[in-house]
Amino acid sequence: MIKALHFLLLALYLLLNSGRSYAITFRADSLNVPVATEMAEILHTYRINKNVFDLLISRYGRYSAVVTALQKQLAVDDSITLVKVLSIVNTWGWKGSAHYGEAGPLVLLITFMHTNIITQKKYFAFLERATKQGILPPYGFAIIADQIALQETGYQIYGTQLKQTRGIVKQYEPLPVINPDELNNRRGTLGLSSYDHYLLHYTPAMLEPYCLYK
Repeated sequence: MIKALHFLLLALYLLLNSGRSYAITFRADSLNVPVATEMAEILHTYRINKNVFDLLISRYGRYSAVVTALQKQLAVDDSITLVKVLSIVNTWGWKGSAHYGEAGPLVLLITFMHTNIITQKKYFAFLERATKQGILPPYGFAIIADQIALQETGYQIYGTQLKQTRGIVKQYEPLPVINPDELNNRRGTLGLSSYDHYLLHYTPAMLEPYCLYK
């Protein structure tokens, strides 16, 4: 009961002190204002949830009861958000930030990162096409592609997924990559940097824009 109350107070604090980061600039005539506004609000909520998730882990531990309870609630919230985002996609199609605001592409990627592999695979071709058209961030798409590949084969395609080296703080090593000799070519087709450059500069903070709290 005490932990639950603490969580509610913490969430309220973050909500009141996070600022209206989802405010958008109404610019082009092509902007779908209602959709852009909803996308911005969804992204704002994702970021609040991520902050709460990280704070509770730091205070109670990754596998504590309060964090487990939060994960279950976030999974429910994510399923509701998925319905909203798919409704937008199925109604309007996907036309990128020029039509759905700067938050739009991030929300689309975060939503699919947080869903199950069945849904990810169902919309994979759609996400890939939007990425190659330049209306989705390529790094986000590569994360989804690697999530699917790792679950199905144990190997990733673009090399986005790393794990912390056991016993060594702030040192990371890549999870297995399929056909590593072709890795830079695959990354190049998406406009990603070379793998050596990625490994040299990698930090977990690089994933922060995608609000991963799994």
